[in-house]
Amino acid sequence: EDIKIEEMSKIIDVNFKGVVNGCFVMLNLLKNTKDSMLLNTSSVAGLITAPGISVYGATKHAVSSLTENLRIEFERYGIKVSEINPWFTETPILDAEPVTSGVKSQLDREFVKQKTKVYPVEKVVSSVWSAYGSNKIHNPVGFEAKFSSLFMKLIPPLIRNLSKKLFKDSFI
Repeated sequence: EDIKIEEMSKIIDVNFKGVVNGCFVMLNLLKNTKDSMLLNTSSVAGLITAPGISVYGATKHAVSSLTENLRIEFERYGIKVSEINPWFTETPILDAEPVTSGVKSQLDREFVKQKTKVYPVEKVVSSVWSAYGSNKIHNPVGFEAKFSSLFMKLIPPLIRNLSKKLFKDSFI
């Protein structure tokens, strides 16, 4: 509620429209490459829910849905479609300035490190290679991503309550 609509539009443009554009641009190359794979980058936020990232999470859910649909549609071309769903990763996004003053960013490096594990980029890279050899659509990266996405499927209220508890002092 504190984020300006212009900022939300930027998040949507980068996180969802950017992926859609990438899929469109690569389609002919993928069609003409034997054993090709379209591997989208989503996030664990595409598989679970959490406060403080509503628009970000919605865009990542959209990427996950797009991935699932393209998996079916591109099968006729012999293109495998999957995604990786990293947990918090040691990247420059953790240095990003809050988009709205007075609101603590959930992606702030120190805030994240106080709350949970942050994985090295190499963990994501190795997951990319593993995804190519796997038949899974969603590839959560890191124990927390695997745990939370599994339980979000099995017992969604558990993950919602853990998420609310984890971020109760910040976003609720």
